[in-house]
Amino acid sequence: MNPMTTFVRRALATTGLVIAMTASASAQNYEGTHTVRVGAFLQGGSTTLDGTFGALSDSGTFGNNGGGVAAGIDWRHEHFMWGIEGDIGLTNGQRSVLGVKYDTDYFASLRGRLGVYARPDWLIYATGGLGFRGVTVTEPLGPSNSRTLYGGTFGGGTEFHRGNTILFAEYLRSQYGSGDVLLSSGNSYGVKGHSDAFRLGVKFKLGFDGYYDEVRDGLRK
Repeated sequence: MNPMTTFVRRALATTGLVIAMTASASAQNYEGTHTVRVGAFLQGGSTTLDGTFGALSDSGTFGNNGGGVAAGIDWRHEHFMWGIEGDIGLTNGQRSVLGVKYDTDYFASLRGRLGVYARPDWLIYATGGLGFRGVTVTEPLGPSNSRTLYGGTFGGGTEFHRGNTILFAEYLRSQYGSGDVLLSSGNSYGVKGHSDAFRLGVKFKLGFDGYYDEVRDGLRK
């Protein structure tokens, strides 16, 4: 399947999830303990893929620069937070491995989050779950095919809250299991790898007017 088609399908699914979250957020209790959020980010880093063809093996390191969107929900109890987050985006990594062209195109993850508030507006958290990476293999004579690799992803980050706006920085390490890519030429290539991503972005709390935050932080009497 064409990687862009696969990405579009996943993006539409993510959009549907965000719409569903927005609908529920419109009825959200402003003095409750949960927050629905959606945002966007830019990222940098690297991806390393290990390719095998028969008895041959090689590896290549790609840029992991790109960006994407994220959505999730958090619950808070006093100084502690736990939640769920999903993200999806595009990168532009490309490299020759085993004499053929390897492309890394889209990425996604679904993760749990656990954190603590060092200050009422400053969160430090750890995160972990499933990571996905789209890879396309193209031979010199033209045959190509795509494969989605998946595995574990983990990392951590920090958030600064100001009203309904959240500024965040995050690091993720993903380890993708092996998979085979079969081309129309009849050749089969094995591929696995890992990636590092450093992200900066912004999120917005949906269906939330900031009243609860201000009461909690002592800004409203």
